[in-house]
Amino acid sequence: MADRVTLTATMMSADRGTEAKYDFDAEADIFEKRTPVQIVKAFAEHVDQVIFPDEMVDFEINGAFKNRELGVVTAIGNLIMPNGQLPFMVWISKKP
Repeated sequence: MADRVTLTATMMSADRGTEAKYDFDAEADIFEKRTPVQIVKAFAEHVDQVIFPDEMVDFEINGAFKNRELGVVTAIGNLIMPNGQLPFMVWISKKP
């Protein structure tokens, strides 16, 4: 089995002004080998499978950027749920 790392996603919801943190696992070299969108997709899969397992959830990513020096991905977009869209901003980094 490949080495894994725990990542933390800090997500802000623009419509409610709330913030939440989510931990999820990914391959250890995700920041070195994956694009920002692929890293957000790894988080989106966690959201779909673990946080909202009984609902169809999708993400629309309007922008995603990676700071290689700090190991942080920043993304903005919409969380698409059956009852509508929720604008969001998320920061993803390795858990300290």
